[in-house]
Amino acid sequence: MTEMITWIQTYDKEIFTGVFFGLQGMLLLLLLVNGHRIKKIRKRMNQIAKQTEEYLNRAQINKEKVSVMAAGTEPVQNNAGKDKPAKKTAEEDENGLITAVLTEIFP
Repeated sequence: MTEMITWIQTYDKEIFTGVFFGLQGMLLLLLLVNGHRIKKIRKRMNQIAKQTEEYLNRAQINKEKVSVMAAGTEPVQNNAGKDKPAKKTAEEDENGLITAVLTEIFP
């Protein structure tokens, strides 16, 4: 036991230097691992954003096609006698589409 204590007292600078560089190496390793994880998360986030944009574009095109077809099939006389329903704002439509996309991606 006393031999270990004397050995530690003799080589204390070398031991502490080794511990210091060992901890620095561990911190560098943790930094690299977390950087890789962030890169993967960013890639997945960009992929989800791209899918959402494509889905919204398709939904907007389909919505426009449906509204054009519906307007073309109804006679003008029927439209004149009806009370107009309250129209949704563009912001409400967009929020609805975004909610639908997110629930589809993240069930």
